[in-house]
Amino acid sequence: MVTRARTPKESTIILDFSELKFIEPTGVTLLSNFIEWLRAHGGRYSFSGHDSYSQPIKYLDDSGFFNRYLGSHIDTSATLRSTTKPLEFISTAHSLSWLRTNLLTWITTNTNMNVATFRELLVCLQEIFQNIRDHSGTNIGSVFAQYFPNDGKLSISVSDIGSGIPEKVRNFLGADPISYADSTALVKACQENFTTSSHPGNAGKGLADLTLIITRHYNGKVIIISDYGYVQYLGRKGKLWVSDRNWLYPGCLIDIEININDIQEAVESVNEYEW
Repeated sequence: MVTRARTPKESTIILDFSELKFIEPTGVTLLSNFIEWLRAHGGRYSFSGHDSYSQPIKYLDDSGFFNRYLGSHIDTSATLRSTTKPLEFISTAHSLSWLRTNLLTWITTNTNMNVATFRELLVCLQEIFQNIRDHSGTNIGSVFAQYFPNDGKLSISVSDIGSGIPEKVRNFLGADPISYADSTALVKACQENFTTSSHPGNAGKGLADLTLIITRHYNGKVIIISDYGYVQYLGRKGKLWVSDRNWLYPGCLIDIEININDIQEAVESVNEYEW
């Protein structure tokens, strides 16, 4: 749907939901950001197959997806679930306050854990928004989150529709796109102390810290998708899996999954979280 030159392949794109059997929180973020990108590039879209109102369609409806992109819910009974944090577009200038007072409150309410338990997660999310500011060419990031109480899993997806990571890495290194794949560039971007930014305070620790903290501290999973590249870091050993897709995602999507049952609630200092 997106050319290598980052333009829509067609002037109007039809999104067919008829074969949709299941949708992950990552899919909601990816789909929404593609539509936002399409809008920004003068493209048009339409939906089909969404009148079946299957379980994934209902989930999208409850999450506010169709209300945002069609102007109304498909079913008037659609209701936001307490375990869903609907997609929001946050400016990097206001991201810190939003993460602390909005997203963190939602997480602690759902998990029944205190703020200190998610101190490291908050640092990771702050650094993602810093990377959006410094690298993407845009100042907006979108966030969608879902808590699965039966499985004890917390999923948070953050995305931008900026310039993407691989091209910036290759330009910085003077590497050729044929011999230096997008997934290779993503792995390079996740190495500690590597950065393409000259912005003060950006020392190349953001993605490195993210993959290390989420996997080792929270026994979780990190997925990064940008351009054609896909990388996944999994579990406390940080097992790495990489691939290059045959479709381009314009921008960068970072998906975080945490196993709540595998972490211990931290001891919270009385003055530690006075903003």
